[in-house]
Amino acid sequence: EWDSNVMFRIRGINMMDKEKGIDDMDIILDIQRVAHSLNTNTVSLEEYLLNGGIYEEETINDCESGGFANKCELAGIKVGKRN
Repeated sequence: EWDSNVMFRIRGINMMDKEKGIDDMDIILDIQRVAHSLNTNTVSLEEYLLNGGIYEEETINDCESGGFANKCELAGIKVGKRN
């Protein structure tokens, strides 16, 4: 069976924000949830935050784990332009 975390280990992404105890996979899944609720495959950070995203901008854009654009890529979501 395929291990979905393999991709993250290969890319060298830190799967835990150690200070906050937040798992990147949770953020990725939440980005997918917001995109799905908007019925789109393109979401900007602003749209994510305004449409029920549960994580703060600072947490999402954590440099160690790749930021919003990287998390969108891993979620299979395109990054939209800021309004």
